[in-house]
Amino acid sequence: MSVRNQLVMLVVGNLQRWELKGIEPPQLEGTRFITFDALDGPLLAGLCPDLVVSPLLAEGFDALDLARRLAELGYRGRYRAVALSLPDPGLVQDEVRAVAPDLDFDVYLLED
Repeated sequence: MSVRNQLVMLVVGNLQRWELKGIEPPQLEGTRFITFDALDGPLLAGLCPDLVVSPLLAEGFDALDLARRLAELGYRGRYRAVALSLPDPGLVQDEVRAVAPDLDFDVYLLED
């Protein structure tokens, strides 16, 4: 049995938008950046992420879409969505937990 001593994080977002702005995803050990469309069973099984992170709302998908996909692929770990502001984070948490009850989901609000 192998023991990992490092957190593996999967960041799902719109990488094409970053590229258009001239931004490259940082090369961080233990972190993988992908698009929503790239998320599939073999990738998820190969990475075995400890944490999945995405924007709450992104071009082409939102946290509900990603939670649904993660649940369909059998992921039962931590998923965190980030947003700048949100009037009622609890409402979003309830919606996501309704479609993916086995996920450990939360919303992180970032300061401007």
